[in-house]
Amino acid sequence: MPQNINSNASSIEDQLFDQEKYDGQVQQIEVSIEQAKENISLLDTLRKLEQDPNFKKLILENYLEKESIRLVSALSSPALQAEEQQKLLHGDMLGIASLRSYFSKIIADGQMSKNAMPAYLSTEAEMLAEGK
Repeated sequence: MPQNINSNASSIEDQLFDQEKYDGQVQQIEVSIEQAKENISLLDTLRKLEQDPNFKKLILENYLEKESIRLVSALSSPALQAEEQQKLLHGDMLGIASLRSYFSKIIADGQMSKNAMPAYLSTEAEMLAEGK
């Protein structure tokens, strides 16, 4: 009889462990879905901004394009060769590069999330069906 009690206790522990593992997996896929939704939302927002004439003019055309060209030209200007001026120009160039990088990250993450979302939703549905 004591072996049977130990066997039952072990079985209960295994079931609890399996349930905890299942709950963790469900939670992980839910977090992935929420993050993917956020990435897709950011991508959609950026795409809308890219269509806005004010954003196009101010950010895309003037800041990311024309200001980049102006800063590169300024680097070679005899009037701006002092170390402090060169540091400021480089800092401004890094700002532009950082914004470009941020936009690129939004696009890449958003596209990956759009591609992954069907698999996430399918996995979630399968897991929830198995758990019932």
